[in-house]
Amino acid sequence: MRWRLKTRESTMGQDDRAAGAAMSASAVLGAGRSTRRLLWLNLLIAVLVAGLVGASQWASRGNFVERARVATENIVATLAQSIQGELERVDLGLRNVALDLEPDLTRGAPDAARVEALLAQQLALLPQLESIRIADASGVVRHGRGGGESPRIEVDDREFFRLARDGGLPGPVISGPMQTRIGQHWVVVVARPLRDASGRFAGVVYANLNRSRFAQLLEGVDLGRAGAITVRGSDLALVARRSAGSPASSAQIGSRTVSTELQQALAAHPEAGHFIARTALDGIERINAYRRVGNSPIVVIAGLATDDFLAAWRAQTREAMALAAMVLGVLAGSSLLLQRAWAGEARSAQALVREGERHGALLRAAGDGLHVLDRSGRLVEMSDSFAAMLGYERDELAGVHMSVWVANLSPDEMARRMRVFEIGALMRFGAKHRRKDGRIIEVEVVSLGVRIEGDELLFCSSRDVTERRAQARELERYRDHLETLVAERTEQWRASEVRFRALAEQSLVGVYVQVNNRYSFVNDAFAALFGYTCAQDMLDGRVLAHTLIAPEDLDRVNEISRRVITGEMPMTRLEFTGLRRDGQRITLETFASPIHDSEGPSAIGLLLDVTVQRRAEVDRAAALVREKRLRSEAEQQAHSLRELLEQREEFLRVLAHEVRQPLNNASAALQSALSGLPADDGAAQRITRAQAVIRQIVDSLDNTLAATALLASTQPLDPRDADVGTLIELSLGDLDSAKRSRVRVESLSPTRTASMDIGLMRIALRNVLGNALAYSPPGAEVVLRVVDSDEPLALVFEVSDQGPGIPDVLMPRLFERGARGAHAVPGHGIGLHVVRRVMELHGGSVDVRPNQPHGAVFRLWLPQGQ
Repeated sequence: MRWRLKTRESTMGQDDRAAGAAMSASAVLGAGRSTRRLLWLNLLIAVLVAGLVGASQWASRGNFVERARVATENIVATLAQSIQGELERVDLGLRNVALDLEPDLTRGAPDAARVEALLAQQLALLPQLESIRIADASGVVRHGRGGGESPRIEVDDREFFRLARDGGLPGPVISGPMQTRIGQHWVVVVARPLRDASGRFAGVVYANLNRSRFAQLLEGVDLGRAGAITVRGSDLALVARRSAGSPASSAQIGSRTVSTELQQALAAHPEAGHFIARTALDGIERINAYRRVGNSPIVVIAGLATDDFLAAWRAQTREAMALAAMVLGVLAGSSLLLQRAWAGEARSAQALVREGERHGALLRAAGDGLHVLDRSGRLVEMSDSFAAMLGYERDELAGVHMSVWVANLSPDEMARRMRVFEIGALMRFGAKHRRKDGRIIEVEVVSLGVRIEGDELLFCSSRDVTERRAQARELERYRDHLETLVAERTEQWRASEVRFRALAEQSLVGVYVQVNNRYSFVNDAFAALFGYTCAQDMLDGRVLAHTLIAPEDLDRVNEISRRVITGEMPMTRLEFTGLRRDGQRITLETFASPIHDSEGPSAIGLLLDVTVQRRAEVDRAAALVREKRLRSEAEQQAHSLRELLEQREEFLRVLAHEVRQPLNNASAALQSALSGLPADDGAAQRITRAQAVIRQIVDSLDNTLAATALLASTQPLDPRDADVGTLIELSLGDLDSAKRSRVRVESLSPTRTASMDIGLMRIALRNVLGNALAYSPPGAEVVLRVVDSDEPLALVFEVSDQGPGIPDVLMPRLFERGARGAHAVPGHGIGLHVVRRVMELHGGSVDVRPNQPHGAVFRLWLPQGQ
């Protein structure tokens, strides 16, 4: 809209209405275009949100699949280790038989009674075996124990017999599953060749390991609602299988039906790997991991059902989609509100046009002289009152220059002011206007620079103040009255000064007023700082200011005092050394500000004695110096200690190799010697006690090495997800077999895997269980309970015993190295120290509380979710 004055009201009104109609149409069209843009923007945001949700959930699905893969790999690794240990124990028994029979085979046929006794002994040592038998070089079974009595059996057609006879491999031969010819049982065969002194093949000794033993090893593994774990032997024949949904039937044992994905994975990675496939036996899709057991043909396969481990991901996906729908709903609602706001804005534009028409009418009818000028100084619009104030008609002033009525400014000054006025700046000033009749009137002008549709205009309101000037003269009569009021206010100020002096005299801080080198006012607190009895002793020039200042600070204080008194410094803070009346030196701090006193330029200030504070700061500085020296000495001692620790670690590595290896060799030799002796033989009992002593020495050595090597290390712990059941099985396996049955495990937690270093946690749990068994009465039960804790978030292992409990005097140092009770239990006081250090490395803790009615409960807190 361009501001132009029309000479006729009718013409101006028609133009205004046309411009208003154009603005209204423009507002409506703009609202429509904005609505379409908003619709496309909503569609674009919806596509972006859908893409972000899809990408996020796809990445989340990959994380779920990776965790499932790691869990299955941990399970198959643990079970493969357990099966390998089982096979190694069986092979050890077969080797003992082969070694005992080798001299007899060289001399001829061995004594049948002796062979049967030897087989019976090994069968008793290996209760997991169904039978153990010996076949001669032609494949005829000559001797055997277990599995019932049988007629003549030939095994020369069996795979294990051919491999033992022709293979020439140093290790055992493992074959199966196969059905026994006596009881038609499914077994896995472990065999070793028999050779005489010349190395000639003399037959085989083999053991039948019932498939139920493998099924027992699978019982403790939790694979969810539809998970499955399988053990397969030669040619991938099914040995054992466990699945919550479809347990393996006896008809499936020996089945070689496997998925194509498993065959391809084994061809690419024979020892271990993973794949995703639908299991051939039940058609359920799982993520599977497999691992070969040592050098044997046995393969362990574990699978987690996709529906199980992706259930949480699907729930997460539904929540994300719901959240995205909510966001899109909020966006749609916001867009609707915005569209309504734009529609309202269009209606507002129409209202503004109508309001502009009303303002134009008000402008012409205003009481003050309203007028609008452009940058050139020409009149754009005016009110009727402005024309009347100057004595003109409206048509006479239309488009004229401001020089027509401005009487107090030259043309150049008028042009300069119109060039420099600022948009938005409100100004007030006086001026003189020339009326049409030549009379000069005084006016007050209020102006405001505005920009309307690109035009920079100056809106002015002029008011005739000639009458007001006359009234101003009337106000002069009141001047005398005002001067009287000023005198009264001065007197009140003097009374306030008196009250200030009274307040200063009661203050505990030194207050002074200094005029040049003397004091015009001090309070009693100021006088007391310098050893004077009262303030009056220091006034009237009795004490000069420079006599209270130490010589070394005198020049500095005098210069600063001069600058404050003369007003060069508005306010200052100054610290200096003062001299008391008795010559004592004190540290003072002053805050001073200039004032105008009746006696001339002065300074008023506050004075504080900070002697005690400064002495304390000096003492603190000296203490810091001592602390720095002590820290340097401590660092030197720490360097020496690190060198000693490195030497100790080297010694421990030598000790672990030179001591532990001979002990393991001695234990193996004793086990070999024990296998050839009857159980009631005195030598066998002595060998058993020797083995127990060696086991105790090895356990103590493990604790010592853990305490000094692993636990003393400053390297951060690298915990990994590990199976809780496997940890418990390994810890129980480390205990004495005679005491292992006394431990009862109660798992009250649904947690199956936890973040930990399984090697360190195995040592800690073994130490606590070993102590509980050692201090409990013979035959008493020890309970290992696994529970969850919400505060703090942790997995808790509770070990309860029925021993004598912990004495109060031992409780504060129970977990310190070397702390031991008064009970006659062998040990060195390292075990519980190792337990505490292991839990600290995991970010957890260990504590103990009394058990009812007697005994103790040790709790190992393993944090989770960090």
